[in-house]
Amino acid sequence: PNQMVILTIRRNNQEQEIQTGVSSLEFMGEKIGLLAVDFESHEMPPQSIINSFYYGITTTNKFIADTFKGFKYLISSRDTRSFSGPIAIIAVMAQGAGQGIKILLILLALISVNLAILNLIPLPILDGGQIVFTTIEAIIGRDLPIKIREYIAIVSWIFILILILYLSAQDIYRIAGTYIDKIRSLFQ
Repeated sequence: PNQMVILTIRRNNQEQEIQTGVSSLEFMGEKIGLLAVDFESHEMPPQSIINSFYYGITTTNKFIADTFKGFKYLISSRDTRSFSGPIAIIAVMAQGAGQGIKILLILLALISVNLAILNLIPLPILDGGQIVFTTIEAIIGRDLPIKIREYIAIVSWIFILILILYLSAQDIYRIAGTYIDKIRSLFQ
């Protein structure tokens, strides 16, 4: 971040060097370099079935690692500005659908991986919580009292609903702010 770099680019089979500055951006509590470059995307050439599985597994593992990094950042910093709720997810999915089926499928895969990991959080209303309950019951050798399970489930539901409402309000605020900025720029 905030340094001059020399880029070597190849254009029309000729290499040239360009010196440019890298700005900075704070992302998940970490200062990263930001280089505003537009790339032209090309479709990946067809791959063998073995390479396709390799790229699929590699990409999925990257999605999983990035999801865990996001949770680690959320827990350590308590900063939810970079997280989105259901409203922003729907907006991103609509944009992805507008860019074509391939982008939409990648977004669906990303959401599926995120939901699978979220489901493992040890809240009783999720599978991770059921795993914890089953483990506790196996250790103590008997079922937990139903009232205790009910109270824990109610608290978990309240927590999840508050989180969804908070993230949705944050999404609405962010989306409304974007439109307000666009309207302001029209009158300046």
